[in-house]
Amino acid sequence: MVLPFSKHILSQNPFLTKLPPLLTILNGHLYSHQFNPFPQKFSTSSSGHCERLSWERSTQEILLQKLKFALRNHQSQEALETFHDFRRLYGYPEVQLSNQVIVQLCYSSNHVLVRKSFDLALKVVQENSGLIHVDTFTKLALSLARMQMSSPASVILRLMLDKGFVPCMQFLSLIVFHIVKTEIGTQIVSNYLSQVCDFYSSLKDKKALFKPDTLVFNLALDACVRY
Repeated sequence: MVLPFSKHILSQNPFLTKLPPLLTILNGHLYSHQFNPFPQKFSTSSSGHCERLSWERSTQEILLQKLKFALRNHQSQEALETFHDFRRLYGYPEVQLSNQVIVQLCYSSNHVLVRKSFDLALKVVQENSGLIHVDTFTKLALSLARMQMSSPASVILRLMLDKGFVPCMQFLSLIVFHIVKTEIGTQIVSNYLSQVCDFYSSLKDKKALFKPDTLVFNLALDACVRY
């Protein structure tokens, strides 16, 4: 222990004043970096990269679980918003989930949500034409027809026809039945059936496509007579 008087004498010694570390000790303060001639610096770049990857992975999993939960509980609007969030960050989710979102939206009794299902389907087709199943297109066309959205329904039917598909006669009859309830719908159906006939006639293997049933044409002809 250094007495105060001795400490004063030592601090006034011209020889000792040339030794700053010693004075620091005498003043009761010790800084380790003054005595360490080899300061070490640790890089945190690798740990930060791992944390970022872990955060991204957990965010992707959270959004997927949130989307699946919304679909299971028929929370259509929540599912749509989560779907858009996931697509902006990571692209489209797996094919099954993407189709489930469209189908659940189009099964809604809300006209707005049904229209959103149509808009979503068009966007998906533009960016990834093979992502939507034919069955999903068929269900969407039927839902649009039931809502008297004749023009959007015909767009979906023509998208299917461009891919070489026509709904099975059971579904096509229902779609036509709903669309021909209006004059504009009757005109749309007539044009579509004409395109189906042209497409069928151009096929070399006509067994590859369902041949339209007479019931479908009778529905269209009956509507033409009414209007």
